[in-house]
Amino acid sequence: MNTIREISPTEFSVWESLISRSSTATFFQNPDWLEIWDRHFQPKKHILGVFENEEIIGIAPITETGDTLELIPVARVFGKEMVSDYGDLIIKTGYEKAVWDAVIRELKSRFPQKPFILDFIREDSPSFGILQEMGGQSKQTDVAPFLLLPENCDTYLSLLDRKDRHELRRKLRRLEEAGAFKVCYEGEPSDVEEFFRLMSLSAVEKEHFLTVQMRQFFKDVLNHYWEKKMLELCFLKVEGKNIAVAMGFKYGNEFLLYNSGYDPAYNALAPGLLLVAFTIKHSIEEKMKRYDFLRGNERYKYDLGGKDRRLYQFTFNLV
Repeated sequence: MNTIREISPTEFSVWESLISRSSTATFFQNPDWLEIWDRHFQPKKHILGVFENEEIIGIAPITETGDTLELIPVARVFGKEMVSDYGDLIIKTGYEKAVWDAVIRELKSRFPQKPFILDFIREDSPSFGILQEMGGQSKQTDVAPFLLLPENCDTYLSLLDRKDRHELRRKLRRLEEAGAFKVCYEGEPSDVEEFFRLMSLSAVEKEHFLTVQMRQFFKDVLNHYWEKKMLELCFLKVEGKNIAVAMGFKYGNEFLLYNSGYDPAYNALAPGLLLVAFTIKHSIEEKMKRYDFLRGNERYKYDLGGKDRRLYQFTFNLV
C-alpha cells in the first residue's frame, strides 16, 4: 500500500521533477504559482505527498475553507474570487488511480464529515474519469476554450469559419488604417499600472475585482514570471496611447491567455479581440502547439476559433 504524509517546505524541490512526469498537472499546479498564491491568501493548508516505497508519486495541495476542503489554488479567496483556472493533483503518469485512492482515504480519516470540493477539473485530465469511477458527485461549472495551433498563420485563418475569417480581416484592415501597432514587453514591470487601468476600463466586474490585495498579487505574478521569461504583457497602441492589453503565460508548448482589457472609447476598432488575435499569431510564429483561452465562454474566444473544453466540479462527502 502507498504511504501518505504532509510535505515540508524543504521537500518542495521534488515538486518540479514530479510535474515533468505528470499528465494531470497544469501551469496552475507549478510550485512557483502555488507559492505566490499561498503568500497572498495564506490558507490553512495541508500539502500531502503520496509515496511508493521512498519515491514520491503524487502531491495533493489542499486547504480548509470553513466547513469544506478544497484544492489549492482554485479555492475562493477573499470569500468569492478565483484566480486560478484549473484544479488537479500532481501525479506521476500511470499512478493516477493509486494516488487519488490514497488521498481520498487519508482525507476521510483526517476530516470525517467534511465535504471535499474539487473545482475546475478538466474533462481531458486523467483525473476526470477516475473521480467519476470513485463516485464523486459531478457537475459542469465552466468551459475553457482552446486552439490547437497549426504550423503557419495562413493555415490558422483557413480553419476559421468563413464569416469569422472575413470579419477578422476587415477589422485588421481598419486597425491598420488607424495606425495601430502592437508592443510586447518582457522586462518592464512598471507597465502593470497600464494593465490595471485597461482592465478596469473594460468591465465594471474587473474594476471591482482589482482590490488593493488583488493588485499586489498581480504585481508579484508579473514580476516573478517576467524574470523567468514565462510571461508576456502586450499592448495595442494608437497615436501613442495604449488602448488594449493582453497578459499571458508561456508554459511548455502552450500560451495561456490569463487576462486582458481595453479602452471602450475605441470599441469601433475592436482592440481587445484584435490584440488577442496578434498573440495567437505570435504563438504560431513561436511554434507553440496550443493556445489556451482559459476559463470563460466570452464570444471573442469562439470568433477566433476556440473549441470548448468542459470543466467540472466534483464533491466527495467524506463519511
